[in-house]
Amino acid sequence: MLADHYKLRYGVWAGDKTGHAANYDRCCASLHDKYHPGGYQCTRKRGFGPDEAYCKQHDPEAVKSRAIAAQEKSDRQWRARRIELAGQRFFTVLKQIADGHNDPRTIAQEAIASYLPKESRDGTE
Repeated sequence: MLADHYKLRYGVWAGDKTGHAANYDRCCASLHDKYHPGGYQCTRKRGFGPDEAYCKQHDPEAVKSRAIAAQEKSDRQWRARRIELAGQRFFTVLKQIADGHNDPRTIAQEAIASYLPKESRDGTE
């Protein structure tokens, strides 16, 4: 049901205890910024998401897919940065191997495994 997605009143706060009634022609998302302490209803027209109560930007599926994409990007950047920071450790391991470490394969595999994503170490990726 459409009314289930909307708040009863938007923008209710200590300075405005009554707020504003929901406008069912607009997106049901409640937004907040520094100028609206109680929040406000999105001004875009609805037509997406469950019961077409959301605008294209605030559709829960779109919000979820953007969050997943942002997390994946952040993970890729962090993995690249970790490998960049690992240069000294890899150099130390390489030096140990060059100096005649008794088990060079194991020490190299341990160093590499410590910088792989957890999924790769478990064999699930």
